[in-house]
Parts: sequence; C-alpha cells; structure tokens
Amino acid sequence: MNDRPGPADYNRRPRRPKKQGEQDLSTWPSQLRISYWVFVVAAVVMLTAGMVGLFGSYGSVTNPELSPEQVGYIRFNTRFAAISHVVSAVIIAACSAQLANGSVWARRIITGVSAYAMFVSIAALIAGVGGLLLLLIPMALMVGIFFLFHPESTAFIKARRAQNS
Repeated sequence: MNDRPGPADYNRRPRRPKKQGEQDLSTWPSQLRISYWVFVVAAVVMLTAGMVGLFGSYGSVTNPELSPEQVGYIRFNTRFAAISHVVSAVIIAACSAQLANGSVWARRIITGVSAYAMFVSIAALIAGVGGLLLLLIPMALMVGIFFLFHPESTAFIKARRAQNS
C-alpha cells in the first residue's frame, strides 16, 4: 500500500511508480532545451557587456578629479570584467551546444564557468565599473543552471552517458 516507511500522509498525492518507458530519452527534454536557450541568451548578453566594457565609455576615463591610481583601477577592473565576460560567453556557448548529446563534461564546465561569470558580474557591479545590465547575467545563468539540473535533464544525461559507455 505504502511505498515509504512510516505512517500514511493523506495531505500528499500518492506516489505512482515510474514506468520504464515514461520519459522519451531519444530526444532531449524540454527543460534541457530551455536551459540551452537561456545559456545562449546569457552568452549574447555577456558578449554585449564585454564589448561595451572594452569599447564603451568606461574604457576611456578622463575625469580630471580622479588620481592616476584611481583611473588605473577603473581601467584594469573594467577590462578584466569585460574580457572575463567575453571568454565566459564563448565557453558557455560552445559547451551548451554539446548538451543535446548529453555531455556530462559540458554540464560541469557550464556550471563552473557560470559560477565564475556570476562572481565577476557581481564584483564588477560592486566595484562600480559596470552598469545594471550586469545584474541580468547572474539571473539568466541561475535560471539556466536550474533547468540544467532539472530531474528530467539529469535523467537524459545519465541515459546518454550509459548509452555511450
């Protein structure tokens, strides 16, 4: 009657056993597809932020009230954040294309690079070398990671890994 130990909880729906062929593992699930598109959008936003940081008005600080050390601080941090965003965007875009094959390494790399990009975005925002667009990057990456580790996505990646080995 009960598939778990302990008393019956009448406030929850009863669990139904998962059938063997319930999830079609021949095509990638919609959660993984959503994750792919969110990562593509995040990569485009990160490329845009990186290009604006490299070639925008933040690169040429000409305020006469700032000391040379402050100007150097702003330039270095702006360029570091911009280059980090561009490199992260390229890596995320390249690895997200491998998600359809069920690549475990692509998922690991995307997770690590996303964590780094979220840190750089928040740090650049706190340092004052970026605009509010930098808040959009961590939010998009968190949504992408959420769908990347969704149970259906995980089941698909496990099935593909077992199929390939």
